[in-house]
This record gives sequence, structure tokens and C-alpha cells, in this order.
Amino acid sequence: MHGVRAGGLYCVENLDRRQQFKCQLLTQQYNAQVSDQLANRLLFIDRQPGQTINTLRDRAGAVGGRVIDKGDRLTCGHRGTDAEILAMVDLAKVKNFKQIHITGTESFKARAYIEAARAGLTVVGYEPSPELRAQLEKEKNMTFGQAGAGAMTLTPDAADAAVGQSSPASRWLDPLRVAREKLEVERRAAKEKLSALPLQETNLEKLELELAAAHGGTPYREALHNFKSAAATEKDAGVFTRRRAEAQKEKAWQVYQQAHARALVVPAAAQRLAAATKQNQEREQLTAALIPLHLGVGEMQYLEREIEKGRDPEAEFLKAWKSRKFNPLKQWQELVIAPVFEADVANEKARLQAESDAVHLTKQAQRQEQIQSEIAAQQQADAIQDQLGQPGLTAKHQELLEQQQRYFQALADGHDEDEAKERASKKSNAPRP
Repeated sequence: MHGVRAGGLYCVENLDRRQQFKCQLLTQQYNAQVSDQLANRLLFIDRQPGQTINTLRDRAGAVGGRVIDKGDRLTCGHRGTDAEILAMVDLAKVKNFKQIHITGTESFKARAYIEAARAGLTVVGYEPSPELRAQLEKEKNMTFGQAGAGAMTLTPDAADAAVGQSSPASRWLDPLRVAREKLEVERRAAKEKLSALPLQETNLEKLELELAAAHGGTPYREALHNFKSAAATEKDAGVFTRRRAEAQKEKAWQVYQQAHARALVVPAAAQRLAAATKQNQEREQLTAALIPLHLGVGEMQYLEREIEKGRDPEAEFLKAWKSRKFNPLKQWQELVIAPVFEADVANEKARLQAESDAVHLTKQAQRQEQIQSEIAAQQQADAIQDQLGQPGLTAKHQELLEQQQRYFQALADGHDEDEAKERASKKSNAPRP
């Protein structure tokens, strides 16, 4: 860059780098360009099997609601805020929806209807009031009766909940259903594997005897016959011959065991025995795995019914979460409780970080404003300095210019208004008492 006058390089971007990355995630998710307005409102993006949870930021940078994409359905938090409605409409456009159905409270449906109509989406299943129609007609941004491809539902998770209230259905029903579906898939797969195995467990002891007899040959049969004979002799032995009979029986048993072991290492026998052992182990493992799956699915189904009746499991879930180090969570609790409370922790950290960033940005803006003010004051002081000492100035005019010069110089040095006035009124630069 030889020959170029001194200057600077300035980054002109609509989004910061973190927001650009979130925007990129959504672009990859939907294979379509996401608007800067939607990207600016994103706080977190959680891509899960079967759904994507988009957490939004409010004006202060904290958590301002969420929008859950479930394929052909978009849902939001129980409050149904304007930010959530705008985000759902933006996502509907990204997903190329043309015709949508809105559910929820009358207030929510009216607000969602206005934004959807402004975005050019055709709304079915909702009849707007004459006032809404008149408002949209004035905006010249509404088309009625157009057919389109695709359908979606815009709905708060708990449409009838009052603003600011917490609904257990909106917080726990979706995680419970997702986790239950996952466990049911695992249970179904385990049942299929178990049904593919033989109906009954193989008796390994009986199988070993059969394989030894089939593959042991004459040495095995002789060893078995000798052991049985020695056992019968030991049983009928008298007081004086018992010790000798027991020794012969023990010797025959050792020979029989060696012949039995040699027969089982024959490749054909070893392979069949290994296969039977593996089948038994698989059956035991699948049976053991099915027990917590059965119990977990049953508990979750019960909780879903209870929550739909109005029960709030927040307290018991929180207790289980806090005591997890001493009393480990069950499999279904890991799938349900852990993601929700971990998201709460992440959201709280994000809120605190957003507050810290906001304070930092405010301080930066204030400092920048102060710097600009000091630069302007210094320019004023320099301009007055150029006027001092010029011929034709009266003593009174000279003194007035010096006073003004001291005032602007004090402001340029970072002093406040009162200190600058105090310094301007006297020639000494000593601070005020």
C-alpha cells in the first residue's frame, strides 16, 4: 500500500461473529438464506433429533423466548411474545411455507395473523376481525384466498396460560414425550433382538455332557464308565476298604475330567458351546436392559397424564437433579431432566454474559463519547490559543480569551463541567478544595 496516505481499516458488518455463526447454523439446517433480523434475535440453537430449539434474545440481550421447529409445526413459549411470533413467521418463510394454520389464544392468533399476513403467508382456519382486515388493507400487504404448498401451526405451548405464569406442560411435556419415544425405540429394538434368539435358554451343563459324549470318543466313554464303577464301589465299600475305594474314585474322577475337557476343545464342540454361551449372555443382557426401559416408559407415561391434569413435577425433578451425585438419575431422568436444567444453566450464563456485554458496551459508548467531547474541547482551546497575543486585543478581551481557553483546556484534560468552570475563573490550575 505504498503511496497511500495514513488512515485506518474499518470492519463494516451487520452481525457480529457469534451471530454470523448462528445464522450459518440455521442456513445449513434449512438450506436457505436466513434474514439478518432473525439472526440478530438468536441466542441459542439446539438441534435435537426430531426438532430444533431456537432460543431468542430480548432487547437487553437476555433470554426472550424460544421457538421450537418440529418439521411441519412451529411452537413457542407459553407467553407468545411478539419476538417469538416474528421469529416463527421468519422461520415459516425460510421453510417455504405458503399456507399456515394458527392456534392459541385470540390475542395470540390476532398478532400472529397480522405478522403472517404482512409476510405474505396465507392464513387458513382463522377469521380476522374487521378492524384487522382494515388495518392490513391500509398497509397494502395482504392477499386472500391464495393456495400454497406446505402447512404449519403457530401456537404457544400453553395457549391459555396468563402472561408471566409458568406452565408445567410447556416445560416438561415435550421433553417427556421426546425421551419416551427414544426409550420406546430402544425397547422395540431390544424386543426384536430377544425374539430372534431361541425361545428357551440353553442348559450349558447338559449341552457339555452331550458334546463330550459326541466328540470324546472311546477314551471319554471308558473314563466315564470307570468313574461310575469307582463311585458304585465306593458306595458299597466297608469300613476297611472305604479309604482305598475313595482314592480310586478320586483318581477315576480326575481322568474323567481330563477326558471331558479334551472332548470340549474339539473345534466342532467348542464352536457350538461358544455359540450357546453367547446366546445365553445376550438373552441375559437384553432381559436386564428391558427392565429399566419398561419401567422408564411406564413412569413417563404416568407423568405425562399427571402433567396434563395440572400436576407440576418441577420440585421433584429439581430435587432429583440436585442430589444426582449421591443418588444417580435413572435412564429416563437423564433424558428428560438433564437437558432442561442444563439449558437453564446455559441460559442463565448467557443472560449474565449478555448483561455484562451490555454494561461493557455502554461503558465503551460513554468513553467514546467522552473522547469525542475532549477532542472537540481541545480543538476549541487550540483555536483560542491562536487568537491570544494577536495585536489589537484589549486587556479585557485578552483576559476573556484566556478564561475561555482555560475552560476548554480543562474539559480536554478530562475534567467535569464544574471543575472546568472553576479552573476558568482563576489562573491557577490547582484543583478545587
